[in-house]
Amino acid sequence: MAAVSAIAQLTSVGQLEDAARFIMQQQGSRRASKALAIQGPKTILLSEQKLTSDFGIEFFPFISLSVLSTSLTTLNLSFNELDDDFWLNWAPELRGTTWSALKTLNLANNTFSARGMEIVTRFIAQCPSLTQLDLSLNRLRDTNSIGTLIKVLDEKGRAQLDVLDMSCTGLTDFDIVQLLQPEFVKHIMKLFLRSNALTDEAAIALGNALPTMKLGVLSLAGNMIKDRGAASLAFVMDQVSALQTLDLEENNIGSSGITSFFHCFNGMTAPFPLRYLHLGGNPFASIYVLEQIQSRMHEKIIETELRFAPPSASLNISGSKVKRDILLECCLTDRYTHIVTQTLRESPNWQLLEVVDMSGNEIGERGAYDIGLFLALQPHLRSLNLTNNSITGKSNTAITGLAEGIERNAKLQDLLLDHNQITDAGAKQLYLKAFKANQQRRIKLGNGNPLTLECKVMLTAISQAHDLRKRFANEFAGQEKLELSGRALRQYGATAIVEELIATPCSKCRSIDFSRNGLGDEGAQAVARLVRTYPRLEELDLSFNDIGDDGIIALSDALAGNTTLLSLSLHSALEGSQVKSKLQEKGLCYLAHAIERHAALIKLDLRNNITSPAIVRAYVDMLRRNQGIQKFNGTSAAVFLSRYDLLYVIFLCSNCLVAHYASKIRLGVQQTKATEKLTSQTCTAG
Repeated sequence: MAAVSAIAQLTSVGQLEDAARFIMQQQGSRRASKALAIQGPKTILLSEQKLTSDFGIEFFPFISLSVLSTSLTTLNLSFNELDDDFWLNWAPELRGTTWSALKTLNLANNTFSARGMEIVTRFIAQCPSLTQLDLSLNRLRDTNSIGTLIKVLDEKGRAQLDVLDMSCTGLTDFDIVQLLQPEFVKHIMKLFLRSNALTDEAAIALGNALPTMKLGVLSLAGNMIKDRGAASLAFVMDQVSALQTLDLEENNIGSSGITSFFHCFNGMTAPFPLRYLHLGGNPFASIYVLEQIQSRMHEKIIETELRFAPPSASLNISGSKVKRDILLECCLTDRYTHIVTQTLRESPNWQLLEVVDMSGNEIGERGAYDIGLFLALQPHLRSLNLTNNSITGKSNTAITGLAEGIERNAKLQDLLLDHNQITDAGAKQLYLKAFKANQQRRIKLGNGNPLTLECKVMLTAISQAHDLRKRFANEFAGQEKLELSGRALRQYGATAIVEELIATPCSKCRSIDFSRNGLGDEGAQAVARLVRTYPRLEELDLSFNDIGDDGIIALSDALAGNTTLLSLSLHSALEGSQVKSKLQEKGLCYLAHAIERHAALIKLDLRNNITSPAIVRAYVDMLRRNQGIQKFNGTSAAVFLSRYDLLYVIFLCSNCLVAHYASKIRLGVQQTKATEKLTSQTCTAG
């Protein structure tokens, strides 16, 4: 059978009138009645339409139509001007209609009174599937009428009511005592009783009933509850299983009532369902105390969430997850990070934890330190995401704690720290510690941190060193010549290559070009270790690496124990460069003296370094005493000696002549002074 339908949702009086005409036309058609099924609207939303009681004349006949009574699920007449006379239009012949599908009825903010409550209750009785009822902001206060409503809602065969809003209806303590007695109340999930005349007696009655109820939301704001009522609610929090929101704003709660919540939370153990506690607007509303209560509650929430979660190898506790699913009003701060790490360590459910996402929170210095301790004690952890937090590195303790935790955790592969406030010093400390225990790590903090360009280059070099170690066995160990020029290796990459070569007995490498890598003195010292302990090395180029005297002295000392190196290149600065070379006379002379005793070296290139008479003298002495050096500075050693050895002699001779004539001059001056003195004495005697 085909079906025709009116508008599924009516949101104006005009639409309602059109739907009524449409349905009547379809029902009046003989053909339609035989071949078509008419579907009525499921939702009527007529809130804020300025409806008056006369609207009932057309409204009740319409919703009593069979197609409406079986299909209507939502009826909203809130915020209008309907009064008790509205219900008089519900004619007796229509009162047998049952709205079997109606689940939501909203009559809030009209002018219904206790006089009309009897017929309102009769209408509710005809809605057996009702799960949400809102009668708030009406003048319903009448003990008998409230009792009748309670009796109807408690009838057998009715659906369980989930939401009941009786705010601002004049309810008293006696009404609440009545309301809490029937069975249906135990199944209500949201109960709103705001702005009534409730005192401590109602709060105590609710406190006694809460452990047997399924309430998730209880709102008592704007009543007259004092300390005794607040305390009775506070001290049943450990007995409720579902309450997530408790609203006690704008009551008369003083110091002892407010602090009772803090003491209650302090002594509670998980599980802890409460997520929101509203206590503002009371006579005792110290911001500090309220913040402490809120923080303590959040700690219990986090503890519950982690302790009672199923065992897992991964944990998402990112900022968005915390707000969306754990229902905190804020992200993880340092205080909450301490609770997280402590609970994870203590709970057996997280013993095999491998992946943790803590991104997008507000973790700072203390939190970073706690995470470092957690890393050290969580040996299975492989990945930790701390992006988009507030870790600054200003506190040396925080970065040191995090770095030491990384160092002790050998399995950690990925540490993500982009978009924090980590400085150069903290970044360097983290990187250097990270690779001691595990050379295969991946650390990211180059984006969104206030790092200088120099620091980013350094971090790139450290990461590249890590990559070189991973690739060494497959890509480099079998090569005789390693062309590594211009790769920005710094000391970290050089150290990686050196250590891998020394640790790989089967390596075939004979020649290494380390030029233009910014090795500095530390890199030169690492290469010195290679020269001393890797016997297969024959050719080495360390040109343009900003190496100073300390690095060259370390290399020179290593050459003393080396018997295999055949070629060494060490240019310092390009010709015409304005950059002052770090390698000075001291280092070059020290190197020349060391090479004097090297038996294997054949080729030596020290061009583009500073030149002084002392350095030339050292080179000449070196070439004279080490006859094995055949090529020096791009030409033969003999050519260099033929050019500079004579100059050196001339230099020496010129020095001797200068010394000779200087002596003569000094002698002449002395003789002149003696003659003048004798003449002066003779004149005085005369």
